[in-house]
Amino acid sequence: MRAIRSSGRGGGQARNEGVELARGDYIAFADGDDLVPPRAYAEMLAVARRTRAEVVSGNYLKFFTTHTWDAGTGFNGAYALRVEGVTIDQHPQLARHRAVWNRVVRREHWIQNALPFPGVPRSNDIAAMMSVLLTAKRVAVTPVPVYIYRDRPGPGSMTSAVGTVDYTVSYFSEESTCAALVCQRASPTVLYEYWSMVLSADGWGNLLKYIAQRRPGEVEDSRVAEQIARLLSRAPDDALTALSPDRQIVWALAADARFGEADPSIRKPGRKERAVSMMTPPVKRATTWICVVMAVISAAVAAMYLLEIVLKPTQALVGWAGGVGIAAVLVLIGIALFPKNRVPWRFRWLSVGFGAFFATTVAGLNPWQSSVTAPFGEELTKLAITATLLWMIRGELRGPLDGLIVGYFTGLGFEAFEDTIYVINLDDASQAWTVLVERALIGFGLHNVFAGLAGMGMALLLVRGRKAWGALLGFLAAAIALHFVWDNFQPDLGVIPTPLGFDLAIGVLLVYLLFLGVFAVALIWARRHDDPAQRGTPANESGPAVSSSAASQSLTSRDIRKSEA
Repeated sequence: MRAIRSSGRGGGQARNEGVELARGDYIAFADGDDLVPPRAYAEMLAVARRTRAEVVSGNYLKFFTTHTWDAGTGFNGAYALRVEGVTIDQHPQLARHRAVWNRVVRREHWIQNALPFPGVPRSNDIAAMMSVLLTAKRVAVTPVPVYIYRDRPGPGSMTSAVGTVDYTVSYFSEESTCAALVCQRASPTVLYEYWSMVLSADGWGNLLKYIAQRRPGEVEDSRVAEQIARLLSRAPDDALTALSPDRQIVWALAADARFGEADPSIRKPGRKERAVSMMTPPVKRATTWICVVMAVISAAVAAMYLLEIVLKPTQALVGWAGGVGIAAVLVLIGIALFPKNRVPWRFRWLSVGFGAFFATTVAGLNPWQSSVTAPFGEELTKLAITATLLWMIRGELRGPLDGLIVGYFTGLGFEAFEDTIYVINLDDASQAWTVLVERALIGFGLHNVFAGLAGMGMALLLVRGRKAWGALLGFLAAAIALHFVWDNFQPDLGVIPTPLGFDLAIGVLLVYLLFLGVFAVALIWARRHDDPAQRGTPANESGPAVSSSAASQSLTSRDIRKSEA
């Protein structure tokens, strides 16, 4: 162990000298007021040696005077799971966090690719780290906390200096350097993650803090505005127009040094969180109430069918046991098929519950219960539930895969409880197990397929706006058509006797396998067509009125470049 005093001032100079003096295979950085847990470097080095990774990043904790935050819950899942042998293109969430202190980096790779640390007061590591991540051919992540970052209040700390002119200028200047690197080298998925983070999280937060702390008539506003304009000039137009109208206006005013006019757009009286979320649309409140109503109805329906245990004990017990078993198997399949960091699990469980108890009830109200009309009523009911839940998480939507996941779990609940109802409604208790097995095996998981297809169309509409209406109608039509074919057109190709008390039609089996193939194609397509340029509220969605001369303007890179010139 060698302790060396830096010949210059600041963390950037010290880090540069440390890199020059280092002789090991790997290098790591740490800030003087933070903590490194025992065996943190051993964990990262073990991963690096096993995977031959050039960069290993680890999860970290950030502790405040009143609470501790786990980074594994943030950054869009960048540190939530173990990831090995990928590039940043394959794990683009890493672009959301560019600090150097929770990583080990192969020294040779750092020397060849890293930008030197600048001598600036804030964010002096983000450009260096971004250059290293973008050029690494093998990256790994460990979910083990390897660093404990201290948010230190009080005079003299970096926390207390955030929002000052010098620190704000430093941040936006370094972020502009990062943006140049990303725009030059990054894939579309990395571009999406990066600009989403800058315009809605890191950059947005720094802008809010500067406006909150600035003095009216601040002469240094022009310095800050110059760096903001420089940063925004590098942003793709679709990343800017994907923001809510309010945020577009605030960014445009800030780039034009009109912070006094931007201030009222951000700091509204009342709830503090409006500084981040801008405004909660009335539609979101209505959606919440819709969910409450569906939850009440679902609870009542579940209770009604649970009472059947008293009236029809054999049918009810077999039906409920079979329904729960079918649901459990389909949930396990869903866990295997879909990424864990897409669609929060509470919404997946809501999809199952509403699909089971609400959708089956509403679909059962159809007065024309037949194989011709049932596909329309059932698919529209499931789509309504899927659309409601997708709307509630629309700020986190990335593309059709989110809709496929919510639709899958809605169809899962519908299928499991529909089979339960069929068994409970039997008059002959001796047929309970036969009917359950027949229902479970014939068409297993098809409601998931149908609802998932329609959900893909709804997610595309919420992500891409009005231009995706055709996609929604197309996917919904496909779901109804497949359901209609399943109910009405199975070719007569003979049967296969089974020891379970019924014959398996060969035509039904072939149609079933064809539908599973359709689902496989849809899953692959959804994974490949997540839209990295859009997220959350569509750009053409109407927003709340803002009292500003810029209220009718749409912020684009072209506007910023023009004003900067």
